[in-house]
Amino acid sequence: MPNSLKTRIELHINHSFHALTHRAFLYFWAGQTLSNIGTWMQTVALSWMVLSLTNSPLMLGFCSLMQFIPAVFLTIVAGALSDAFSNRIILIITNTLLTLICLTFAFLSFSGAAKLYVIFALSFLTGCVNSFDMPARQVFALETAGKNDLPNAVSLNTASFNLARLLGPAAAGIVMSAAGAGWCFIINAASFIPVIAALFAIKPLLNSAPDHKKTARAAADLTGDIRDGLGYIRRNGILLFLLSLSAAVALFANNFQVLLPVFAKQFGMDTGLLGVATAIPKIIAAFTDSVMGSVSDNTRSRWGRRRPFILVGAILGAVLLPFLWFPPVKYGNWGMFAYISVLTSIYTMIYSLYFVPYQALGYELTKDYDERTRVQAWKGYVSTIGFFMAPWFFWFCTRDCFPSLVVGTRWLSVLAGAVIVLGAVLTVVFCREKAELQKQEKIGLGQALRMTFRNRPFLLLQGAVLFMTMGICCGGTVGFYLLLDYVCQGDEKFFGLLAGVTGTFSTAMTFVGMALGVWLSTHLGKRNTSLAGLVTILLSIGLVAIFLRPSYPWLTVLPVQYHPWLTIIPGLLMNLGLQSCNLMFSSMTADICDEDELVTGLRREGAYVAVAGFLNKIMSVVLLVVSGFMPYLVGYKVMALKPTFEQLVGMKWVLIGAQSLFTVVALVFLIFYPITRARSAWTRRQLDEKHKTADRAHTHNIGR
Repeated sequence: MPNSLKTRIELHINHSFHALTHRAFLYFWAGQTLSNIGTWMQTVALSWMVLSLTNSPLMLGFCSLMQFIPAVFLTIVAGALSDAFSNRIILIITNTLLTLICLTFAFLSFSGAAKLYVIFALSFLTGCVNSFDMPARQVFALETAGKNDLPNAVSLNTASFNLARLLGPAAAGIVMSAAGAGWCFIINAASFIPVIAALFAIKPLLNSAPDHKKTARAAADLTGDIRDGLGYIRRNGILLFLLSLSAAVALFANNFQVLLPVFAKQFGMDTGLLGVATAIPKIIAAFTDSVMGSVSDNTRSRWGRRRPFILVGAILGAVLLPFLWFPPVKYGNWGMFAYISVLTSIYTMIYSLYFVPYQALGYELTKDYDERTRVQAWKGYVSTIGFFMAPWFFWFCTRDCFPSLVVGTRWLSVLAGAVIVLGAVLTVVFCREKAELQKQEKIGLGQALRMTFRNRPFLLLQGAVLFMTMGICCGGTVGFYLLLDYVCQGDEKFFGLLAGVTGTFSTAMTFVGMALGVWLSTHLGKRNTSLAGLVTILLSIGLVAIFLRPSYPWLTVLPVQYHPWLTIIPGLLMNLGLQSCNLMFSSMTADICDEDELVTGLRREGAYVAVAGFLNKIMSVVLLVVSGFMPYLVGYKVMALKPTFEQLVGMKWVLIGAQSLFTVVALVFLIFYPITRARSAWTRRQLDEKHKTADRAHTHNIGR
């Protein structure tokens, strides 16, 4: 090897692992890597314990919810504690508590005394401890690696997390098959020992203030930090929580699509006509979103540009929602088809009236580069709760207190409508719009669309969004056949259980993906975080080739038989990358609006929301065509017949190829995306100076 090439390789390796030259970070990182593997082993074992007790993916979803809910309410206190107390001491306490919780889980598993309510309580306690552990761990990385090596430390922590995600579930499968789920809890408890030992060994290596000096001033600092955090939320119209609530109730409205089979089951409607009736509103929405974006941007009222539409849309939607479940059954299929087509189309227009201004309001709430990401993350945290609740809709509607499924659905519509209105009212009352935006000139719909489609950063971002979505969702049809007939060997009951568990874990991963995205974007910037998310998605696609198969010949040397549960791993990794990307894309849209204002002098969040929605609707139509056409590529044309093994293998490689191609194209679009942290900061300074000049001129004119 030439000396120059060897030198470059050595320099690259040294740079990639330079943070590990700090002994304190090396100790902590090594211990944390082992602990992460143990944590993933416990996650799998806990899921198995819940399924063994209940055989219900719904209960598994509720168990996951118990672990993530505390983060919503304890974030402010946890951040204040991290600032006030020694993070090393906090981590010693949290890791000790997590060890005790693991041992309690192990006792329940070995003794056979596990009860569902006890598991839920311990899961909630785990979530509480993790809420304090995460901010302390993130700050401690800075303390041990130093500011200069912080980006490298972030990369190494991300690599550690992804490595644990791959090894943990696989190790759990081997241990559970060979010795039982209880040993996974024992191993996880033992994995905290290296972390605690490292934290004690690190103390002499730290340059920060001694623990006892920081603790002495902690009480006053803690009270002040919590008060400042609550004051910030209050001053900003409780924007984080109330907009999140509004997003969650909007999700309730969308999730009523899962109840549409009621028409086929209870009213006997033809499923083909039902599919057409529910597709019509999607076409209408592509145009109503565009119109609503322009209308919202051009509205001038004493209540603002966005809030009146949010309130009116919520009220109209809540009133109309229950009427969807009173179809004219006596007029047969065509009568119900007309009824559903008309009402769902009207409801779609009302939803555009609500959603486009709501989304635009979220983009204009803050000017800070990183705070925009946190706003979108908080919206996402609470919105995700809606995904956990959606599977419970059928359960609620089939309670004995309702004489039929239809009656239960009607009452659920009434309750959901009430929650939607409550969320909208709170948002309208507590969120404040910027008064100066009411003074800008109005522009027509055509001009607004032309200006939006000429924005190069916006088009590059939308290209990345659309191709990423195509890559992830194009396998809807072939994915169904691969899981049912290839992985589960036609076992429909196990297929249903596997799909439910995978969906629950993937939804839970939403919280992890968004939290990781916020942290990475603070240190690496939004574009680099998005690129990392797309690379993670590509890695998950590559793992499909390994894990999506009915047998594992190379595992036969181990005392364990392959089980299809390992197919969950690529899905989890894909959702991790997806959530990081989605969070960044929403936050990056707000940065694009800043540049647009600098060029045009107008704030046009509504136009960008509308055009993005329009492109998304077009993409969904293309997606239906692509996913429906993919089985034909392997010769599978008669859907009533079970695909052959050769066709299933062909579908697998078509899926991998299509997903890889679309994701690589998304990467190319994002590589050319030009807005960085430095460029966004420059744009913000120019806008602030422009606003100050306009204010001085306005004051001078008044004085004259």
